[in-house]
Amino acid sequence: MVGRSLSRLATLLLGVAVPVLVVAMRMQAIACTAVFVSAGGAVLVGNNEDASMPLSKVWVVPGEGGKHSRLCLGYASDNIIQGGVNENGLWLDSFSVEAKPVAASPGEKVFEGDMHDKILAECATVEEVVALLRRYRNPFLSDNMLMVGDRTGASAIIEGNAVLPRRGPYQIITNFRQSDHPDGSAVCGRYRIAEAMLKAAPHMTIDGMRKILAAVRQEGPVPTIYSYICDLRKGKLYLYHFHNFENVVVLDVKQELEKGRHSQSLPELFPTTFAAEEFASQSAAVLEVRKAARRYPQFDPKTYPEFAGRYVVNSPAAMAGVTVVVTAGTDRLRAELSDGNVRELIPESSARFSVWEPDHTGTLVTFLRDQAGKVTGFVADTRGGGISATRAK
Repeated sequence: MVGRSLSRLATLLLGVAVPVLVVAMRMQAIACTAVFVSAGGAVLVGNNEDASMPLSKVWVVPGEGGKHSRLCLGYASDNIIQGGVNENGLWLDSFSVEAKPVAASPGEKVFEGDMHDKILAECATVEEVVALLRRYRNPFLSDNMLMVGDRTGASAIIEGNAVLPRRGPYQIITNFRQSDHPDGSAVCGRYRIAEAMLKAAPHMTIDGMRKILAAVRQEGPVPTIYSYICDLRKGKLYLYHFHNFENVVVLDVKQELEKGRHSQSLPELFPTTFAAEEFASQSAAVLEVRKAARRYPQFDPKTYPEFAGRYVVNSPAAMAGVTVVVTAGTDRLRAELSDGNVRELIPESSARFSVWEPDHTGTLVTFLRDQAGKVTGFVADTRGGGISATRAK
């Protein structure tokens, strides 16, 4: 799942019925692909994760309080799940799509947290996933889709206003709504290639899936950062890094879950390649230039200590109690999250700062003061909504 090339304003101007040409152009800018196959006794899923974020990771969340243990994949800057599989063989992954309002039913509530994690923690089948999502309003599905599958061979694409179960031995998803464009081959070249290869080899193998992922990989400014094939019946996960399908790391899902909570950088699992190193280096250099351009030159570094302290999140409810520790140096301010991630706070004014991630997304943080001028808390505007925190006494 990656950033969108068309703005929300442009989407509104184009209207709800987006022409096929516009959708096809968008496919060149964002590119994630998954293929689910249930045939010949095998249940396999293959996925390419394409993004501008160079640092990826795999981690385990243990099942606690009756929840299911889950093996998750995503990025090193956060614990937001892009994809994963749980102890019951339920799999999911997410995909960017052009923004479209999600219809809401009266009385539905919004889940304030990571719905991907909730699904993997509480569900064992595709049917249970659909039932869970119907209990909530899901605004995150306005510009995202889910594909889910389970070890029985069931799979479905979940759009904001539609659930599309698999028909036939396979199901493909890229970055368009199939409820609007049933003929995916007319919209997306990656879909067309994957479909042709699946038709030519109906009895899918791990090697056959690897060849499909290699054929639909993305290069350029938004490359395939990592790929995986999951055998849901055998509980095996085949990992590939930076569209290099010659080197593979195979994980036994059950064994990984039995290790308990742990995390591993995906790049560190693989031999170094020039392409991956060059992309990471260029991405980091561009980010530093962007941060420097936003830095407020009139900011007085002597005021950094005024912001230092421990802050406790009040809202949203799902994050209540999370602690953020802000420390001051002679030339910069840093924020350390409870999961150990440390980020520099770039001053953009005397009270407003920005925090930048390796994927070049930024979060604005505004510190609040009382009438005496003492810093009492902060508010942050994030991709998932607003966060407010109070400075601890």
